[in-house]
Amino acid sequence: GELRKELRHLVAQGEGSSSATATGIASRLTEMLAESGSNGHFVPRTGMQAANYFAKGEGWIEVAKKFGLGSSFHAEVGMTGADCEAVLNGTDENLAWCVLDPSVVDFPIVYASRRFEELTGNRWTWTQGRNWRFFQLRNMQQNAAYNSGELQRLDSFCKNNRAPLLISLMRLEGETGAFWAIVIGRHVTMPKGAVISLAFLPCLSGQTETLDKVVGEEWTASSANLLSGFREKLTKESAKLSDKYELTDILGKIFLDWLAEVGGSISGSWEGAHFVPKIGSGAVQEFAGKWPSLLDKVASSMEKLFKCKGDVLGPLKNNASETVVCAVSDPTEVDCPLVFVSKAFEEITGYEADFCLGRNCRFLQPNEKQFNAIINGEECKR
Repeated sequence: GELRKELRHLVAQGEGSSSATATGIASRLTEMLAESGSNGHFVPRTGMQAANYFAKGEGWIEVAKKFGLGSSFHAEVGMTGADCEAVLNGTDENLAWCVLDPSVVDFPIVYASRRFEELTGNRWTWTQGRNWRFFQLRNMQQNAAYNSGELQRLDSFCKNNRAPLLISLMRLEGETGAFWAIVIGRHVTMPKGAVISLAFLPCLSGQTETLDKVVGEEWTASSANLLSGFREKLTKESAKLSDKYELTDILGKIFLDWLAEVGGSISGSWEGAHFVPKIGSGAVQEFAGKWPSLLDKVASSMEKLFKCKGDVLGPLKNNASETVVCAVSDPTEVDCPLVFVSKAFEEITGYEADFCLGRNCRFLQPNEKQFNAIINGEECKR
């Protein structure tokens, strides 16, 4: 009914030119279709012409270079030439890219990388010319809870071509299910018109698992506060970034610092009363194989500490000792994660190395917090 009223109004306003009236009707029809879908998952195809035009113009590689992925970018951030080539060709396994045209109603996608197709489960023949919001959570109530504020930020960013770099955390859903992703947006000025480049950086599986535990299966006010805190930190820290940066680092230090900050405020998880996220996997990999040389350096101290002789420490060097309970943590990393545990440590604690490594040792405290406070006092903090 509303559409028919609009059409009648357009015809009545026509100045005798059938082509002008037809153009006006087509334009208004596109706008109304976009407006009807903007608050949900109805995604009309409004940009086929724009997509075809983009394919004939400068193309994705020129946009990517202006985004900061040119020939000098990979050298500055430590990417190899092959990695940079994968990004430019749209085949990078970690980054899902798409390009939007802000001059067309509903900001349609005019380019999508192969990884974007794989992540969404939608082929280019379907994605072409549509807004990217089909990527949202299919459960609209959950989508509103997790993403409503971020969707508004992204919409405002698209409408304002002077907006700075956008970095946002969103909960999205593709072919393989729901996942957390960092969305990175930038306005790129091209000779034949401005475009918006969006990169979707899916969180690593460990980060997704941890975020799910932090937020919880049931959406609560606490969940909203925790996510809001991370998003504020992400926005604040990303504002300090220069134009050229390593995208994968965005989730690194910022994410780990935030987890360390909020860990004490989380009541618990399946691991017990003490929330201990596994955020030191990188440190564990870096330490791998260094234990024997470290033991050589501290052998005399360990002999005094454990009142044992070299013949006892010998098996420990190859992690075969069943008598010496030993663990190594890395104080240079966020949350001081364990990077090595002996077999005797696994046996006496009941935790296998796969669980221990990368976590702070506070999971060893009693689950009953009141009892823990009485029996251990300030020793844990010491």
